[in-house]
Amino acid sequence: MKRAIEQAFQAEITTFSDPFAAMNFVISNPVDLAIVDYKMPSINGVDFLAALKSARPEMVRIIMSGQADSDFLKAAINEAEVFRFIKIPWDIEELHTIVYKALKRQN
Repeated sequence: MKRAIEQAFQAEITTFSDPFAAMNFVISNPVDLAIVDYKMPSINGVDFLAALKSARPEMVRIIMSGQADSDFLKAAINEAEVFRFIKIPWDIEELHTIVYKALKRQN
């Protein structure tokens, strides 16, 4: 997925394979938007976004997953206050539209 996201947005984004490196980057740098997969090494996407919410409450948060049950969606909304949930596999045009709307909302 990392390579597909990089190709979709090219030089406009920074990607990470390690969630803790991503967390350190977000804490140390101004970041407008975070898109994460629910399944990440060492931490799930909801917990990761909830931690980012504490560090950068103004940042827009989006989560992706190939599976979605009601508990997952409730946690994403209530704990991480996600802007959008994107079902995997995702459509590139839909992803671009969601990112555009998220960034427009953020500014």
